[in-house]
Order: sequence, then C-alpha cells, then structure tokens
Amino acid sequence: MRFVEEHRSVLTDIGVANILPKDVSWASDEATIVIVAEHPTLGMVGGCKLQFADKKERLPFFLHLTPIDPDIATKFNHLVTGACGELCGLWVAHRFSGHGVPWILTSAAISLSTQTDIQSFVCLSAEYSMEYACRNGFRPVREIGQDGSVEFPIPGIRSYPLVNTDPIGLRTASDRERYKQLSLRLSPDQRRVEQPKGEPVEVQYMLQLPKRVIRLDPGRNELSPEQRRTA
Repeated sequence: MRFVEEHRSVLTDIGVANILPKDVSWASDEATIVIVAEHPTLGMVGGCKLQFADKKERLPFFLHLTPIDPDIATKFNHLVTGACGELCGLWVAHRFSGHGVPWILTSAAISLSTQTDIQSFVCLSAEYSMEYACRNGFRPVREIGQDGSVEFPIPGIRSYPLVNTDPIGLRTASDRERYKQLSLRLSPDQRRVEQPKGEPVEVQYMLQLPKRVIRLDPGRNELSPEQRRTA
C-alpha cells in the first residue's frame, strides 16, 4: 500500500492521478513482484512491478493498448516467445529525482529473469525512462501507433511500447548492463556503487526471491510431497 500511495502522489503532482487503476488486487497476487527503492531518510523513493499472466493478452500492457490498436496481440506474436511478463508501474518520487533511480529499478527488475520462467518481457515506457529500458535490452516496436509511440495514458502524453525478447542472454543489452546483470544474478544480495547520472550512489541490492513466487496457472508451482520434504 505504501507503493500505491507513493505512486498516486507522483501522478497527482503531474495532474494525472485519475489514471491509476483503483484495483490493487495485484498486491496480493503471487504472480506479481514489486521492486522498491528505499532511502535511509527519505523513505520509499521509487518502485516498479513485474507482472505475469498465463496468457499475455491478460497483461496490463495488452489491456491498455488493445483499445488503441486492436491487433496489438497479433503484432507481438512473432516477438514474444514462451512465458511473457511485463515491467510496469515505474515511478520515482520527486524528492529524489535526478539520481537515476529508473535505471537502478529497471536493471534490478530484469536481473530477476533467471529466478522466474519468463522468456520475454514487454513494457509501456514513458519517454524519460525509455533510455534505461533500452540499455537493458528492450527495443521499440515500430509497427505500433505512430512509428512506435502511442498517446497514453492521456492525450498529449506519448508512451512507447517496448519488448525484450532475450532477458536471459541479454544480447540486445549494452555491454555495461550485461556485466552488471551477470553480477546481480550471481549475487542477488550485494552492495554496489552505481553512477547512473555521474554522481556515485551506493545501492544495497536485495533481490533474492522467495521460492514459488510465480504462479501462472492453477497448480503450476505446486510442490509434490517429495519436493516438500526436500525443499
């Protein structure tokens, strides 16, 4: 709920608070991972979500874009393979803006790929965070909207549908991000000094997920009696 309140506060500041869905059932959904950035004195200063669904059409990405482009799912069929997830709900509190938090959150989120069964990701990126997504392997989908951009969430604001078809191998990510991802995957809980904006920021990553976080369909991650004994 702190995530929801802080996100709503950011949207209120820019005059679009009414676009935030009132349904927060994702908060108790095992198939949602919430990543937050917390400052020792300023509290929660940023966050994002990884959402998963048994069918990609049920992801917020497709639910939001289908009214804009009814063929959105078909256009993505040749891009997303296997289980698909969505990076969404990224926000940064104005009291800690300008420190590269979107970059830190995006790379932290994508580093979790190897702890899930996800083989591709989609996201609907604001212009200010698009650079960070592309560094981490996302690419624009030019066939959507106006050369890869749509007016969303309100007229006059442009967002960019992006896809990451290789979150495991990261062949489309920058070399710097690939090396960082490998480090975070080998050691999900570590302290690093990052320089997303040139100014050093000390970050304590805590990215080890509990077991059986992702459940995409009934019984998907149920443990057998033998597995429960050895878990």
